[in-house]
Amino acid sequence: MLKEVMGFLISSDWVLGEASDLNVHVSAVEVRHTFDRLRAQQFPRQRELKAFLKQSGETVADLLLRVRLNLLSQRIQRHVLIGHRGQHSRQRALTRFVHDFKLKWMAQTYCDPGYAVQDCGHVQASL
Repeated sequence: MLKEVMGFLISSDWVLGEASDLNVHVSAVEVRHTFDRLRAQQFPRQRELKAFLKQSGETVADLLLRVRLNLLSQRIQRHVLIGHRGQHSRQRALTRFVHDFKLKWMAQTYCDPGYAVQDCGHVQASL
């Protein structure tokens, strides 16, 4: 469980960092509007949302972060695909982006003392 949580937090940091690097933003109003729409679809009654939060151990702030990350990921993808028209070109652009994204953010986090993972040398060697 701890490994999953840490993975989520690290990958979230990567998405937030990449969005910042690409100057991709979503407003708090947009996040809240999307959250409210999704909440109404998935939890028509307030007590259903409360039960989910209790069962999952998450908070509304956690869910808002997930919505923000999802919206940013969608915008990053659109940014990467600008100028790519054909399916093959789009797939190549996404594949290249994912590869470069992982290398970039792994190099910045895996070897950072705050993250410290065992395969840090492996990440640096692949750069």
